Amino acid sequence: MVQEVVKCVATNTRTLREGAGLSLSELARRAGISKGALSQLENGQANPTVETLWSLAQALGVPFSDLTAEPDPPDVVVIRAEDSEWITGTPITCRLVQRLNAPATVEVHQIRVQPGPARHSPAHPRGLTEHVLLHAGRMRLGPVEHPVVLGPGDAASYLADTAHLYEALEADTAGLILMAYPNTRRHP
Repeated sequence: MVQEVVKCVATNTRTLREGAGLSLSELARRAGISKGALSQLENGQANPTVETLWSLAQALGVPFSDLTAEPDPPDVVVIRAEDSEWITGTPITCRLVQRLNAPATVEVHQIRVQPGPARHSPAHPRGLTEHVLLHAGRMRLGPVEHPVVLGPGDAASYLADTAHLYEALEADTAGLILMAYPNTRRHP
């Protein structure tokens, strides 16, 4: 992860934790990570994985991009492919493409998924909807009880406030995932 992203995650995590009135120990406990790992992250000394950032976002009750996005974006936001960084995970790697704040928060992530064990995701905040558009490869995804298989050009939408999964069925599966958060808090 590029140093600017590490600094942004560090600043945002500390600001959100302090704003929620949580100690390092309490946030670490809620997110299921060690206090030392959280301290390193807040001091800009760690490259967090997608899984760590999701755990922190859920523990703080905020959208994923609240941890990774610039706190005060300019009026016009351009994200060049060569300038934004991928955040690695297993098996999903993603990069934030765009964040929209009206009337609710919508995050647009570019994803790459490699074959291997399915990534089981716990329920996200109530009312969060995921919209996936696949560009390449094949992928099984959606609620654990009834996932669907997508191919290039296919799209699916589902409520992600229940357990769901992502599984690449071909190498170099890629696409976009839009996460539409319910309008439960105000954003600048």
